[in-house]
Amino acid sequence: MGMAARMAHLGAINAGRQQTVSFADNFNRANSSSLGSNWAEYDGGGLSISSNLLQGGSGSALWETDCLTDSQFSQASIGPDRVGIILLAVRAGTSGWPVVWGSVSPSTGQWWIYTDPSNASGNTVTRASGTTSTSAMATGLPVRIEAIGSVYTLKLDGAPIPDATWTDSGNVHVPGPTRRRVGIRLQDCNVDEWVGGDL
Repeated sequence: MGMAARMAHLGAINAGRQQTVSFADNFNRANSSSLGSNWAEYDGGGLSISSNLLQGGSGSALWETDCLTDSQFSQASIGPDRVGIILLAVRAGTSGWPVVWGSVSPSTGQWWIYTDPSNASGNTVTRASGTTSTSAMATGLPVRIEAIGSVYTLKLDGAPIPDATWTDSGNVHVPGPTRRRVGIRLQDCNVDEWVGGDL
């Protein structure tokens, strides 16, 4: 096969592959009330950089760049302040809503998957919830939500949390090009090493 033919063959292979993107932030920078230009903050802010960690009393942020597909993930490592709740966003609208959240409370072992159709009080709907071992949610371990097809799964340290899944059989939250943001929300806790993007 000549060079031109080989290049055409490789081009055809690459054209058939689904393109993906991934994003990351280790928060290793000076303390600041601003997360930086890669993030869009919602809910009045409330997130900050402190001691190379993302700290939150209450607030959420989405990465400013869209994912390329509907198969998405959002992940962060549990920080030393474990009392509050870590919420990870997938398939979010560019305005912050609608969104699907996967959340955990490291100090209690509780977990939730819920939908949030708009920025209005009382609109969130819990789709799945449960409790796992608090000792399993140790500082430094990554928590992750994945969205593949109609299935949403919460994982801890790379393994699914038992029963922590929701199948959107009723198309409650329909994915699509306008719901391609991923991000995070914190309530009275901190995290490290956020990553997100396409699967």
